[in-house]
Amino acid sequence: MKKWIIGKPDEKTAREIAAAGNISPLTAEALVSRGIYTREQAGAFFGRDSDTDELGLYSPYDLPDMQTAADEISAAVDRGDRICVYGDYDCDGILSAAALYNYLSETGADVSYFINKRSDGYGMNIDNVRMLAEQGVQMIITVDNGISAIAEAELCAELGVRLVITDHHTPPPELPKAAAVVDPHIDSPDNHARFRQLCGCGVVLKLITAMEYGESGIPVEMMSDFAAIATIGDVMPLTGENRTIVRHGLHYIENTENPGLKALLEAVTSSESGRKNSLKINARTIAFTICPRINAAGRMGSAMDAAELFTTDDPERAKELAHRLCELNNLRKNTENDIMTGAEEYFSRNPADFDKTVIVSAGENLHTGVIGIAAAKLCEHTGKPVFMISVNDEGMGVGSARAPEGFSVYDSLFECSDLLTKFGGHKGAGGFSIPRENIPEFRDRLCRFAGNAYYEPQISAIKAISPNELTVENIERLTEELEPYGEKNPEPVFLLSGCRVLSAKPLSEGKYTRVTVDFGGTGIAFPLFKTAYTDFPYAEGDIINIMAVPKINEYKGNKSVTLDVCDMRINGVNQQKLLNGERIYSMLKNGVLPEDKRVIAAMVPTRENFALVYRAIPEDRDVSEEYIFNKLCTQLNLCVLHVILDAFEQAGLICRSRTMGYIRRIKTEKGTKADFNSTDIIKFITANL
Repeated sequence: MKKWIIGKPDEKTAREIAAAGNISPLTAEALVSRGIYTREQAGAFFGRDSDTDELGLYSPYDLPDMQTAADEISAAVDRGDRICVYGDYDCDGILSAAALYNYLSETGADVSYFINKRSDGYGMNIDNVRMLAEQGVQMIITVDNGISAIAEAELCAELGVRLVITDHHTPPPELPKAAAVVDPHIDSPDNHARFRQLCGCGVVLKLITAMEYGESGIPVEMMSDFAAIATIGDVMPLTGENRTIVRHGLHYIENTENPGLKALLEAVTSSESGRKNSLKINARTIAFTICPRINAAGRMGSAMDAAELFTTDDPERAKELAHRLCELNNLRKNTENDIMTGAEEYFSRNPADFDKTVIVSAGENLHTGVIGIAAAKLCEHTGKPVFMISVNDEGMGVGSARAPEGFSVYDSLFECSDLLTKFGGHKGAGGFSIPRENIPEFRDRLCRFAGNAYYEPQISAIKAISPNELTVENIERLTEELEPYGEKNPEPVFLLSGCRVLSAKPLSEGKYTRVTVDFGGTGIAFPLFKTAYTDFPYAEGDIINIMAVPKINEYKGNKSVTLDVCDMRINGVNQQKLLNGERIYSMLKNGVLPEDKRVIAAMVPTRENFALVYRAIPEDRDVSEEYIFNKLCTQLNLCVLHVILDAFEQAGLICRSRTMGYIRRIKTEKGTKADFNSTDIIKFITANL
């Protein structure tokens, strides 16, 4: 269950910001709710600054070593040196390499590009540097990597290869020795960058602008489409200068002249039946359609295929490569499903491991390019830290971790460093290597590190919106002013309180649900794409509260407000009481019971409680646990409800999909009675009374 946090932005401050910035009241309230209280802060968010050029970009020469880098590369082009652009195998690295290669090719440079295989590891690689030198490369320009390449830089010097580094990752204490090192995060006197959260391709855009003598017109026209996709794909904050880059890029994506990007857009909008689907170009569609396909090349095949897609001049070759990326993305999806299925099978045999504070799932020869996605999916579903490990035939495990707010992946890995052969990461994600025999101790150590922590999923709303504010005009203006949405600029969520359910109808043969509610006298219809029709828990006439992003639906020229629903619950529930029940149950599953015997006694279900829950589980179909919780949360404490489901499973009355959260009844002979007092969960509770 998610904790709802409803904002109450200061109205006076919002009015002042709205007037100063000529923005709508809803937009101003959204900014205030995010801690933006002054005209200057709002200007920084929107990327409005008197120091930017006419396109809204800061001078590229604010970045350290930028002039030197531009001069070095220009001199190499003039000399006819053989240049290689060295990228990374993710979306940002691929597009950075393609953008710089395309630009240098236009200038007549003798240029190629190179991108590691995933098996080579991240960044510059000693063996690959030697190979490029043997091929006659005289200058290497890194993009989206290189800031930590100390040994590789020394090798370049030994081999007589000129090295220019452009990167955006956090620099180590010692910088590589190169002809130029450009990184907006370098702490040096000549770093005057006003905005430092650029992705690798954003730094390349700056580099090309510097090579164009500070004029950003040509670089923006030539590569802002690539920079926008890379910024979104690398989950960079969509504020300030990034916001400006992405806004320009989205415009050029719709009118792209790059054969590869054009082919990829066409491939995405073509269904298997050959029919064309519409694709509205915005940050969300880029994040969920374009970026995964580019990343799939590095995960499932060769990133060089993706780089070739964006550098080829041949439309037919571009179509072939775009189709290849779509196939790889489908393979990635299937592989992800296989990993999740394997995790489900493991946890069905080892349910106690799923119930721990930290989830550790290990499998044989899982695809290491996909385990991070699977870990993120399981983390989102459970609200717990998840460590997913693939063990090879030699007994070495490669792991990827994702964690919710409040848990540091890096700190937890550091705590277990003696069990690992290597590790790295930050608060929310990380990677590591571990011998098979260390995994059980690793799981135990992580749980001890987490203690009895309960990671409470949250969802925040700007405010409780009123029916008269929820108009087409207001929502259109809000969207126009706040887009593009993404990191540090999420879509604005509002609370719609006291909605009366008018109807619920099946969509796509019941896979989804179309709901219509009355909100203060106005009917609002919206689809629930994550809720099957049989999983919709509310009946006609129920009063519900909805957390949602308001959007505009246009049909046959008519516009109306619709909702992208984040969460729903019946009106009138006591949120804190529900959350307390979830927290106590989490403690219970980790073998910890409250000291107060009265609280323990309240965890024991009555016979009537068991009967109530059993009747709520349909006989003929799977239902989600969330469906059961929403149906019964006003009648039962959530801890008791969880305990009952555990007892049902242990008594053989239901089976559960832990990774997907679904419940299924098991058919029993008529008259069969279960002895719940003999189940492990009930025995554990009653033994402590």
